[in-house]
Amino acid sequence: MSTRSKMIRKAAQMPKGSQQRRLILHRLSHPIKQAARKKDEFQIVDASLLVRITQDDFEEGLIGGPNDSEYDKHLGNFKDFRSLLKGAEHYFNGDIAGMGWESEEDGRIDGSYSCDVEGYELTKRDEEEWRAGRGEAYVCDVTIYFRFARVWTPDESEITRMFKL
Repeated sequence: MSTRSKMIRKAAQMPKGSQQRRLILHRLSHPIKQAARKKDEFQIVDASLLVRITQDDFEEGLIGGPNDSEYDKHLGNFKDFRSLLKGAEHYFNGDIAGMGWESEEDGRIDGSYSCDVEGYELTKRDEEEWRAGRGEAYVCDVTIYFRFARVWTPDESEITRMFKL
């Protein structure tokens, strides 16, 4: 027997004019659209940020140094990636939205940019000085770890099954 048939039988057994009967009859005459009810959404339920600033040498690559730094920050919950970036941007001095992000298999994304010791992006002039061997530069590596949850609105049969009604 279908869910609709069960609802009709249930309504027929209730007293006319009762609140429950009116609710069931309203639900039968105004069904929720299937597409809206079944739409899957994913929500970021936990995110954390790890930032590493490491001294870089134009000739030798990452060499490390006494001014290197590393910090992490729990970011919390976010509805989508754009709001996550907005929430993370004040924890470091680079353009987080403009970074070339790469996804990794273990639930994280990585990005990096050239910066000074405080994490500010290098200017063109600073980069030229560094390439010529007359200035210091660092690489700011940013990693964001995620945990997701699937968010959906169950239909009546799913609710009945989940709560064993």
